[in-house]
Amino acid sequence: MHTDSGGVVPGVIVENVSLGLAMCAERVALFSTVALGARPLALALVAPRTGEDLTWPCGACLQVALELGGSSMPIYATSVADDAPISRSTVGELLPNGPFVRR
Repeated sequence: MHTDSGGVVPGVIVENVSLGLAMCAERVALFSTVALGARPLALALVAPRTGEDLTWPCGACLQVALELGGSSMPIYATSVADDAPISRSTVGELLPNGPFVRR
């Protein structure tokens, strides 16, 4: 997570036997950014591919990113397992029908 104060805040997935209690790395980074008193400016995701495709944030993470960073916040994704280029999108492109929050 890149913040408005110039910092970088890491996130890590925190899994739990009860999947509903797990926390994605993206939300960990977003919440940690807020806890530090900063505003998220961009989110970067480095993860194994989902099948053949790059892994992008899930719907829950996109909803939190929309509320905390707005629909124009950039999201970058790449794969940890290969020399994949970095792909760029925005929260609004990945969550096109999300509720109106700071668009």
